[in-house]
Amino acid sequence: MKKLLTLLLAAALLLSLAACGGDSQPADTDEAVSYDWDAAYAAYAPDTAVLTVNGEDVCWDEYFYWLFEEYIKYGQGHDLNEDFPDAGMTIGEFIAAGARDYCVQYRVLEQKAEELGVELTETDLEVLDEQLKSDIAEYVGEDGTEAELYEYLSGLYVTEELYNYVNRMMVLYPRMFMQLYGELGESVSDEDAMAFAETYGFMTVKHILFQTGGGNDEAQLERANADLNELRAVPEEDRAALFDELMARDSEDPGLASYPNGYCFEPGVVHEEFAEAAAALAPGEISDIVETQDGYHILMRVETTPDDLVLMGTAVPYTLRYACAVMSFNEDFSSWVNEAEAAYTPEFAGFNPTGLFD
Repeated sequence: MKKLLTLLLAAALLLSLAACGGDSQPADTDEAVSYDWDAAYAAYAPDTAVLTVNGEDVCWDEYFYWLFEEYIKYGQGHDLNEDFPDAGMTIGEFIAAGARDYCVQYRVLEQKAEELGVELTETDLEVLDEQLKSDIAEYVGEDGTEAELYEYLSGLYVTEELYNYVNRMMVLYPRMFMQLYGELGESVSDEDAMAFAETYGFMTVKHILFQTGGGNDEAQLERANADLNELRAVPEEDRAALFDELMARDSEDPGLASYPNGYCFEPGVVHEEFAEAAAALAPGEISDIVETQDGYHILMRVETTPDDLVLMGTAVPYTLRYACAVMSFNEDFSSWVNEAEAAYTPEFAGFNPTGLFD
């Protein structure tokens, strides 16, 4: 659960950045360009207001940290005056926009949590304490101290206050999610979960898989046809029970143990042939043999319910209800960010980091 919510947080915090240019990177250059970031950091006092978010100041130390992080990700070794691919702006402008977005998102998160009365629990505080201990061990050694950690982080332009702030926000995000939607989305109604399923085209399918690629494809196809003939030989009212019996006996799907009642998925998540065959079925209907790169499948469409397990790209399956909660929370967060009143202070109007190195 913790891992998934951490990924959820990362996704939310990257919403604005994705709009700026996605995963593009500047092309490699023959000669790397370097900049004096220590001098750049010293250009302003740490408490200099750079921008305001809903009337609240974001200061230079916080903004600069994200600016440097964006440079490491997207601009290291490049001239900041180069164009960033497909972004309509220079690398310098791109990393400045990214730093601004991070500052806005974190500030909005904190402000919205206060508005909603979301507070960290004792468990959250224990998580923060464990994170501190883990960071001390990782960065300054098992016998290191907090003071030594903060000294190390200062070399990365991270103050003690900023370190604690970012970690607190990382814990506050899932806490807000849980307060609004429940730990596993249990606060989402059946009606909302099913409306979500309809909007995104979710469907639920059981299948019997006969894997191919081992030099026995013909034999596997014969096995698939035998099961299909057996299913079609029984009355319709008996097919669901027989399908489950044959699935348990014959299916070679490695995911069967995790998804014993079928896969709930949206188009684009599974093989196209699989999705198209599933979409052509009504609940209770059985497909012909469907061939994908995994092998031969017999599909049975079943009614989708809020508690069906969804393919979400995670090690642990989660329900459709939870997927709805995640999507809803991401949409909530995105709207809060988009509606925020954010503006550079007069001193930083038109800010471009290239000016730090003149």
